[in-house]
Amino acid sequence: MSDQPPPGLPNPLPAALAFVVQFAAASVAADEHMAGRIEHVVSGRQRRFSNAVELLSALQEMLTASKRETGGAA
Repeated sequence: MSDQPPPGLPNPLPAALAFVVQFAAASVAADEHMAGRIEHVVSGRQRRFSNAVELLSALQEMLTASKRETGGAA
């Protein structure tokens, strides 16, 4: 299965919306202790987080910034 869309169709998984989430070794999802960092693949912007709320907040902020910078194309 290819990640590439059929010719003439927009890419459903654009790189502008790609992120890497790295969890700290001590993170335990069952205990809701989720520390680490998130990085926007295209811009290289990074942000550390210490819980799930901060992770989602960082993701939302980075998505908003990416859309603003690309004129909503992200």
